[in-house]
Amino acid sequence: MAAGLQVAGLVLGLVSWCLQSSCTSSQLWKVRSQAESISSSQWQYEGLWMSCAATSLGSVQCHRFKTVLGLPVHLQTCRALMILSLLVGLAAAIVSVLGLKCTKIGRTPEAVKDQIALSGGVMFILSGVFTLIAVSWFAAKVIHDFYDPLRPTETADDVMLVLDHVSDDVS
Repeated sequence: MAAGLQVAGLVLGLVSWCLQSSCTSSQLWKVRSQAESISSSQWQYEGLWMSCAATSLGSVQCHRFKTVLGLPVHLQTCRALMILSLLVGLAAAIVSVLGLKCTKIGRTPEAVKDQIALSGGVMFILSGVFTLIAVSWFAAKVIHDFYDPLRPTETADDVMLVLDHVSDDVS
């Protein structure tokens, strides 16, 4: 029973890590649409690494952010937190595999294997917390910018962070 729970926890942690990885590379962190007329509808997507523009005719143009130091602080911090989350999650997966009851490495006592598995689980939780902080900070910035009275009213921003929150819930 305990070995099955450990494997289930590892699988959930790996699913969470895969979702975090796909969200880190996604360009759909912020979507801005300008739908003034059907013929000139335009959408702008922004992620942590690049910005894209798409038209209703199907053309999409993306470009990477050219500088690191010129980016807003929240974007740099979210990048760092997401990369840290991925690294901690990868380490958690390795540690968790070593701590499973069904893996044998030398003559490791069961108490030590339990502590290794527990530390892998704590690392998965820490990875999820890093992602949650990054996603929440980015969402708060988008919402703050949306309600900024100096912002033009022709554009409407939508936050596309559902997958990030799902990965946090899984981990």
